[in-house]
Amino acid sequence: MFSVRSRRRHRPCFARLHRQGVFYRDYKDEGFLDDAVSTIEEQKKISGFRAAHQKFLKSVRARLTVAQVVEGVRAQGELNFDYVAFILLAGMIAALGLMDNSVVSIIAAMLVSPLMGPIMAITFGLRIRDRSLIKVGLRTEIIGLLLCLTFGFFFGIIMSYWGDIEGKGGWSPNTWPNSEQTARGQWRSLWVGGLVALPSGAGVAMAILGGNSACLVGVAISASLLPPSINCGTLWSLSLMKVFKSLSQEPINVTVPIPGTDMNKVVTTYPAFLAHKDFHAYYFDDASMHKECAVMAINSFGLTVVNILCIIIAGTLFLKIKEIAPEASMPRTHRFWKNDIKVAREYNRTVHGDEDLGHKFLEEWANITGVDPNDIKVAREYNRTVHGDEDLGH
Repeated sequence: MFSVRSRRRHRPCFARLHRQGVFYRDYKDEGFLDDAVSTIEEQKKISGFRAAHQKFLKSVRARLTVAQVVEGVRAQGELNFDYVAFILLAGMIAALGLMDNSVVSIIAAMLVSPLMGPIMAITFGLRIRDRSLIKVGLRTEIIGLLLCLTFGFFFGIIMSYWGDIEGKGGWSPNTWPNSEQTARGQWRSLWVGGLVALPSGAGVAMAILGGNSACLVGVAISASLLPPSINCGTLWSLSLMKVFKSLSQEPINVTVPIPGTDMNKVVTTYPAFLAHKDFHAYYFDDASMHKECAVMAINSFGLTVVNILCIIIAGTLFLKIKEIAPEASMPRTHRFWKNDIKVAREYNRTVHGDEDLGHKFLEEWANITGVDPNDIKVAREYNRTVHGDEDLGH
């Protein structure tokens, strides 16, 4: 018994064997058997390869689509010269607006501030489980907030010293904290700011794929991120300067109102610790402005943190809603939200690393086709060494 690969080849094969004396009687077609076993095995291998191939292509298409969006979001969340420059410019505008009690300048600082970019990176990274994108956004956001605090602190130190030289009245530490600084330092601002930041987070989610810049402008104004952090630095500097001034002053006895009541009390304090006539203490009394400013500074920075957390939470939830929304509501982006996001998230859940996406595709294709992944790595190292410019024969 033997097998041939095709029924058309069995007659010439039998004829040749007959000429060699192998057969002594005529062969019959009824005695021909197809190589059914090998054919079935080959078909199984082919169908299995096709299934793996289709799955691989589907995964590649989905991940490449998401990767394009990720790169756009990552570009807005990266730490670079432009980011630092915009932080400093917005910080100066916000500091001047806070000290001058100017709402227009504070709003202008919100528009210049780049702090929303890293928040978008964190939000989208959480939704697709991309650790590298989350790290980029988190690192850039923390550095940006530290720059705001540092800039606000030193700017406040300089302005406090300059204001002392100019004396009372007008634009000086004798009128600080003003209403804009005080409003961001009260407990009430935390829950009010959080309620405003929640719908702002939904706006961030809408802008990730839609590219609606007008939406981001509105979000930047509604979710106050940079001014409270600058306000924190200026209030800390004001508190510190009041302590330094008190070192060269004699204590005095003054009568101050007790916050939240109609009663007064007599306290011993320093002139530097007294509040100006337009300010009413919120946490302590009008004779403890060094402590009042310090606590307001902490609360002001807390407002920034609350706003960021609320934006991230609301943005993540809204991205989830966009995934499960009906097709009619978003026909052009249906495949992205229904399929591509899920594929990318499942992949990021099991694979974490900073390896180039193209190298990952090559290794996956090597596993499907049976090529040794080490050969892929050797070729990659060679190309990395010669930079792809040297002739392969050399």
